[in-house]
Amino acid sequence: MRNLIFSSLVLFVFTLFSCEDNDELTITINEISSLEIKVVDKDKKPLENADVILTDVRTQTIILNETTDNTGICKLDKILQGTYKCIVRAKKDGVTYQVSSVFQTFAKDKKVVEYSPFSNVGNINIIATTEGVPVADFTKYTVAVVSYNYSIRYVDEIKRYAQFTTNLDKDGKVQISDVPADNSYKVYIYKGDDIYASSSYFSMTKKDLDIPLLFNIGTLNITLEGEVAKFSDYDVAIVAHTYSDMSIEYIKSNTLFSAKLDDNGKATISEILKEKGYRVFLIKDNNVYDYKNFYISNNTLDISFITRTLTVNVSGINKNPENFSIALTKNRVSNISSLESEAILVGKLNTEAKVIFSELPLIDDSYYYYAYLYKDNKIYDNSSIYMGSSNNNLSTTIYTYINE
Repeated sequence: MRNLIFSSLVLFVFTLFSCEDNDELTITINEISSLEIKVVDKDKKPLENADVILTDVRTQTIILNETTDNTGICKLDKILQGTYKCIVRAKKDGVTYQVSSVFQTFAKDKKVVEYSPFSNVGNINIIATTEGVPVADFTKYTVAVVSYNYSIRYVDEIKRYAQFTTNLDKDGKVQISDVPADNSYKVYIYKGDDIYASSSYFSMTKKDLDIPLLFNIGTLNITLEGEVAKFSDYDVAIVAHTYSDMSIEYIKSNTLFSAKLDDNGKATISEILKEKGYRVFLIKDNNVYDYKNFYISNNTLDISFITRTLTVNVSGINKNPENFSIALTKNRVSNISSLESEAILVGKLNTEAKVIFSELPLIDDSYYYYAYLYKDNKIYDNSSIYMGSSNNNLSTTIYTYINE
């Protein structure tokens, strides 16, 4: 019975593979090889916990997706002859480094491939320049390298996604070393909450790249004009034009740039970011005397302040007007005690029953000043002055009747 079965099987095989004399039959056997992937650091020491991804190039099938052991090795004892792509990734200080290659394996061969992801790096040389605008201290500016995967609008986003950060040196230069190659990046320069320069996206290669960055800054020239007793008593302070708060407390806590006027009533402030809205205040003795909104589109911008002058005339004093005084307040008052505590400026009438206040501060919470006529411990009359006008020479008249 066994011989009968064997004879039938031979007959079947012979029938299945029978060929004519001119036919050819080719049978391919994909033989086996072995593969060892070794991952090392820059000092050729084994690198543990590196990610290794091996893909069959022909089928796009992932053959291996593992991490290296403490010897820095991933092994495949059996792998078919073919073409493969290997990607190796490793992290250091929160930065991912990657290296890859395509190779072939051959039958009955033991293939060993070594990778050093931390060696697949280049250097970025940052060179910061300006268009004739002086920078007092480049070292106060931070340089950040961010992957092209992130769209950046604010400094907080730069801080969140930056892979490398450092500061410019005193000459506006710095080198950022060991930046992973085979990736695209963008470089930003920032200080505080403002971005002062940025590059286009660029591809990092395994070599040095020079990245020039132009600071987007300008200079503000300020001049104070008018009847001023002492120019150097005035300061200028710049805040972002975000809110309408004009209180001295807000200005002090949000000042971005400041300077004191010189003896000629001038001040220069550099390194102001272009195309951004600002508000500049003229300040003396914790009072705001004027303000202007601005942004710089060119390299320089000139702004002039003119001190406001208020003339108070009094009509109706029959004799000795020089014995009377005028006090200016921001709020209405009802008695001499309140007037003394609320008074911002005080002046005596001259023989023509007139007083001129030549350096008049603005009002941060009202559009009106109130001028009070008084003598000794008595308030005689008052008048309100509208300060919303752009006119720098204001006047008011207090009509009264005093026969003392």
